[in-house]
Amino acid sequence: MSAGGGEPSPGDLGPPPGMGMGMNTSSGPGDLIKDTVDLTHEDCAFVCGRSGSTKQKLARVSGASLDLSQRDLKIYIEGTREQVDKARDYVGFVLAQRVGDVDIDTENTTRTDLSVVVVPEECVAYIMGKGVRDSSPSSPSSPSSP
Repeated sequence: MSAGGGEPSPGDLGPPPGMGMGMNTSSGPGDLIKDTVDLTHEDCAFVCGRSGSTKQKLARVSGASLDLSQRDLKIYIEGTREQVDKARDYVGFVLAQRVGDVDIDTENTTRTDLSVVVVPEECVAYIMGKGVRDSSPSSPSSPSSP
């Protein structure tokens, strides 16, 4: 994604050669497949993250290759079936965060790629780091309870 309106990066030029729209199904578990997720302008910025950090994390944890096109408002995903499925899920989780809470069904699934930690509401700011300079509850820089 280009920053500041300069030269477009490869991600702004559309899909890589040979990457069509939608899912390209394949027969073997190790075969590479391609998928596309439609985005809005706001989604593009959110999925990209500051300096591409969110997109890079999604690619790293899924193992898939992600190419974000602001021009087409799409994210192109390439990898094995498992990698593409994970990347698609992770993009969905990130987009869900933009508008509210994320609910992942851990009761009726056998996911091995995530851990669930229940965090009391009064501790969320400490975990997320929102404005917290000192983790001491008595510190004046600690957030106050609503």
